[in-house]
Amino acid sequence: MNGLPICADLDHCVVDAKIMPWAREIIIALDSYAEFSPSGTGAHILGDDIKLPGKGRKRPYESGAVEIYDTKVSSRLLRGWDLAQRQPATHLS
Repeated sequence: MNGLPICADLDHCVVDAKIMPWAREIIIALDSYAEFSPSGTGAHILGDDIKLPGKGRKRPYESGAVEIYDTKVSSRLLRGWDLAQRQPATHLS
């Protein structure tokens, strides 16, 4: 690894400014920095040890897809998710 975090890119998981339940589960399970994607229709989760099972870097999942990248940051923090405290936002509960 290049010392930078790995990004899980959750495609098409934000609808009407709300995070879909399947994406919320992934965000909570990975318990790491999370932000909206530049398009505003997805989310990024950064971490040290994020992997997809099997071969390839992208998988269809629920109503979207999950893709793994080297670091990709938009700096648009998901409201309520604090990198230092890693506390979930109330609207994700």
